[in-house]
Amino acid sequence: MKYEPPALAGDEELVMDCHSHGRHPAYFSSTDNQDDRHDVKMALVIGNCDRSNPSVAARLCAKGLFEETKRVPQAWYQAVWAAEAK
Repeated sequence: MKYEPPALAGDEELVMDCHSHGRHPAYFSSTDNQDDRHDVKMALVIGNCDRSNPSVAARLCAKGLFEETKRVPQAWYQAVWAAEAK
């Protein structure tokens, strides 16, 4: 699948990129690395979407440098769970 970032107006900046790996675990793939290599943003992947406890991966992207979090904040997990419960 080919990802196309959203069109932004001249005064807009992308600060968060979130996508899903569906039923597969959350992780940053080589495709994600290619897509993120020129950006400065937070990236979030949600996986295991078929389960009651989805997996989440997050990182800071800074022009080819990636700082993946060791632990995603609990509030982020709660937001994913809350959206699932609706």
